[in-house]
Amino acid sequence: TVNAGTYTADQLTVSNGATLTLGANNLTLYNGTGNDLSIGATGILTTTTGQLIAATAGVVIDVNGTFNTSDTDGFSGTASTSVANTNSPVINLNSGSTVNYNLTGQTITGAQSYDNLTNTSTGTNTVGGAVTVNGNLSLSAGTLALAANTVTLAGNLTGGGTLTFTTGTLNIAGNNTSTGTVTAGTGTFNYNGAAQTVRSTSGVSSYNNLNI
Repeated sequence: TVNAGTYTADQLTVSNGATLTLGANNLTLYNGTGNDLSIGATGILTTTTGQLIAATAGVVIDVNGTFNTSDTDGFSGTASTSVANTNSPVINLNSGSTVNYNLTGQTITGAQSYDNLTNTSTGTNTVGGAVTVNGNLSLSAGTLALAANTVTLAGNLTGGGTLTFTTGTLNIAGNNTSTGTVTAGTGTFNYNGAAQTVRSTSGVSSYNNLNI
């Protein structure tokens, strides 16, 4: 746990099986040789209001494990997200990595393409623009609101959480085995993969636009 109000590091590794918790404190990263922050495949980094801040240009954050964000502004893309855009750090969300949103009222940011994306909040989180998920999207709890935005999903949609649309679009190339309530609004489901599992209308308010 980062206990100081601010903490600085260079070439910090969250090893497999380890957890680093920022809490409300910031971690400032300096540019050195190689990755400046690495999260192992079974490592976990958890933030609440604390941020990762690049002190200079060239900082590299390499995520192979899980990044839990409780920042209301989301994971990345602005000065107030979990990874601040100050000095434009390079963020590698590698294959097998997961970004987990676990606080009610968060914005799901689209500045960075995700590998796996999970929503474990018990309330409503809202997509804040076009979002790309190269792996799977898991709605474990709560509500994910697409609003009028587009989510492009290369993998599977799973979980029992609620999915709502106004005029948004979900492009899905994998299987839809989700079991939560779907409020389709005037949104669109595009199933654009091969030999996919298409969810029935059980638990769905009714599809508005459905393309297979």
